[in-house]
Amino acid sequence: MTWTGRTFSGTLTAAQLTNLQADILAKANGDTGAPKLVTAAIANDAFNAARIAAAAVGRSELSQAAATSAGTLATDTAVSITLNDYAFFPMIHSTPNEFVLVRSHDTDGGSGASPRFSLLNGPIASTDYDIDHLYLTTGV
Repeated sequence: MTWTGRTFSGTLTAAQLTNLQADILAKANGDTGAPKLVTAAIANDAFNAARIAAAAVGRSELSQAAATSAGTLATDTAVSITLNDYAFFPMIHSTPNEFVLVRSHDTDGGSGASPRFSLLNGPIASTDYDIDHLYLTTGV
């Protein structure tokens, strides 16, 4: 629809109401000739491009990285693991495939952004472990 820019007085006729509807749609669509809503007309608590840009991390600023932790666990011992910030669920390997328990971290202080856990080896034999995980980071 195109901008009509008409003003009305008194009771609106059906044709005038149609023109008014066309003006509202033309403004919303940013049609040629329609007035534009300027930033100064937006209240301080509303979104605008500058506020969104200041708080946003662009897709090109994010990258995925990989990390690994490895070692040997003696029998009946534990090791505490802290993953990188914003880590995805880790893949845990142990050889030989003895009983290795994943449990809560020995100390408090982890968060959803920086996950932590502990591995506890069983009483049968020492075991090698390898933990691989992906995480989000900024930059390349």
